[in-house]
Amino acid sequence: MNMRWRITIAIYPHSSGNGQDADRKAAGAEDGDRYFYVEANDFKEASRMAECYSEGVKANPAVWEAPIMGVHRVAIEAHSRESDTRHS
Repeated sequence: MNMRWRITIAIYPHSSGNGQDADRKAAGAEDGDRYFYVEANDFKEASRMAECYSEGVKANPAVWEAPIMGVHRVAIEAHSRESDTRHS
């Protein structure tokens, strides 16, 4: 049975010398942590998906690190009510 999971990934940009705001914007981190919602059968599967998202975020050359900060099971109803627009 699939469950809904929220993946939280922090984005740490490289320093370009152009200032913190410019670095965060180039790395896609101007809004802070990134959130992704996935359907998975269990924590192990959701964690594997989190690794994939983290690797995808790190593919941006402006990103230094993109550690996984959390993989949490959420109620489907809670996700549909949430107004967070920083997810995919």
